[in-house]
Amino acid sequence: MQSVTDAYRAEMQQAILGAAQMQVELSVVDVDAAPNATAAPEGQAYWSDVKSALADKGAQRTSYATFEPGRWKADGALRIAAEAGGALLSEGYVSEAISGADGRFFIIPVLLLTFRQPVSVPALTFRFDQMAGEWCSQLQITAWKGESRLAQHTIRPDGVDYQALLRLDGFDRLSIAFTQTCQPLRRARLSRLIFGMELVFDSTKLSEATQIMEVDPIGRRLPTKKFSFSVVNVNQITDQIHGMYDPDNPTGIWKYFEQRNPITVRYGQQITQGMKWGDLAALKWADTVKSGWQELYKGGFLEWLPGGRFYLTGQPTTDGLYARFEATDAIGILDGTYFKGVWDGKPHSLYDLAQAVLEDSDPPRLYKEQQPWMIWEGLKKITTLAPLPVKSHRECLQLIAHAGCCVLYSDRSGMIRLEPDESRQTNVEVGLASILENAPKVEKTASLLQVECPAVVYTPAAEVSQLHQGSYQVNGSLALHLTWNQAAEIAVRCEGAAVVSQNLYAAAGDLVLQGSGIAKLLIEGKVLETSTQNAVAAVQDADKNAISEKLDNPIITDLPRAMAVAQWARDYLLKRNTYTCKTRGNPEFDPMDRILLGTEWASRVPVQIVKNQLNFSGGGLTGEMICKKEAKE
Repeated sequence: MQSVTDAYRAEMQQAILGAAQMQVELSVVDVDAAPNATAAPEGQAYWSDVKSALADKGAQRTSYATFEPGRWKADGALRIAAEAGGALLSEGYVSEAISGADGRFFIIPVLLLTFRQPVSVPALTFRFDQMAGEWCSQLQITAWKGESRLAQHTIRPDGVDYQALLRLDGFDRLSIAFTQTCQPLRRARLSRLIFGMELVFDSTKLSEATQIMEVDPIGRRLPTKKFSFSVVNVNQITDQIHGMYDPDNPTGIWKYFEQRNPITVRYGQQITQGMKWGDLAALKWADTVKSGWQELYKGGFLEWLPGGRFYLTGQPTTDGLYARFEATDAIGILDGTYFKGVWDGKPHSLYDLAQAVLEDSDPPRLYKEQQPWMIWEGLKKITTLAPLPVKSHRECLQLIAHAGCCVLYSDRSGMIRLEPDESRQTNVEVGLASILENAPKVEKTASLLQVECPAVVYTPAAEVSQLHQGSYQVNGSLALHLTWNQAAEIAVRCEGAAVVSQNLYAAAGDLVLQGSGIAKLLIEGKVLETSTQNAVAAVQDADKNAISEKLDNPIITDLPRAMAVAQWARDYLLKRNTYTCKTRGNPEFDPMDRILLGTEWASRVPVQIVKNQLNFSGGGLTGEMICKKEAKE
């Protein structure tokens, strides 16, 4: 459950709520450009750090005192630079030269960037001197491809943060010449350079949006976290170019949208009753500074909650006036195939397996240096003898979480998590007054007899079998990716070419052949044969007509673990009452939260949320929830 103030909780109990708001920030950024860039700055100060200006975090934390107007204050805000070669702050690019009395440079500082791969962007975003609130008021941008100059633009920023709408396609060198500063006698300072732009859609520009968050507490289904929204099909920065997202528009930016472009969502709730000092202390300063004291204390202030971090699943679709975007969370985009499961007859911890899958999947990172996942340490004590099957990365994570009695989900910051359900019952209520129907719809699952969970035993066959045979034309070097049925003791033989590299797994292999002519390749191994032993978690005093549930997880390989999983699933399936209700919308709720739900027969029924859907339109926010009653029956 998201952290909110007491004033927010009180507002959500009002008969009539204040207006709900929404904001969507979409990054149209080439995320590979900065890591592939090599900088060759001319005339930079010795404490200048171009790398930090290109880094993900890129925000100026502090700055050095220098001999420029206003930059030698002894107020603790500025630091003294270390000697050349010492440790440096991440201040970004700083020029050695200082502009003249008219703000123009006599010796023009130039930052030259070279890229290993061509870059295409619809814009460049600059962040200048945050500490002093100053900027370079004129720059000359030149893009090359090889020795050919593709484009040259003069831009005139008007603030510390500036987006220059420059369509630059296929460049491999970029020159940024700092020609003038907004104040005289200043150095050129660039604390952040983004290869693209940030599009911000607020409630006035969103025609509709839907966010779905759903988790199966016992891992029978993959978690679902999706976000879609529609906007008016014009440029959100200039509001002048119609059809900005239309693929047929030659001046549009449709082609710059790619899978994995990040989207950040947040929800705002108007607090009509005003705030108290304790509430203000819990809020972010950036959200309060824009409001006057009457809004804060007498009502009208917007309290903002994080909605989540998502990633585009493809280009937008357009239909006349509107463009629609579809996105999913960090788990949803892990649709590559994991084939590196191994069988060596030794136990491997579920923690190590999860780590290997996540590293192979390369999930998006909020910051390059931050690991984008959290794995429960307890999985180090749970082992398996099984090779992971050839499945998508997210399906492999699902199997690991299920075998460890954990929940797989992504939190609202975008972090992927595998951990037990440790949520606790809260006193947060959703009463009948907040439900947009007479009462929640109630469904009851069939009575449960038992839960069966097989423990799979893997045994190599007694005889060697042929796993793959083929002939390949090799002219120099040939890379092969091959698959077969899970096996052990795999061996490779090749006639007509040399095997210069091989990585062999239980059900796949990557090989590199080198030679000239026809190569005959033979791969042999002992096929893994399987048998099962059943663990049964029975229900005491079960109805004779009750049903049995059978789990299927090929990486559970011992009976004690199978019994633990069966009992875990049984205890959840005994919660038979399911409530479905339409609400006024609660963006503070996450799946797995435990709240009190008002029903036709009781005002405070303890339930666990398994799905929370939020729908935003011009009419405001509404929601749909599915909850499980906590009582076992």
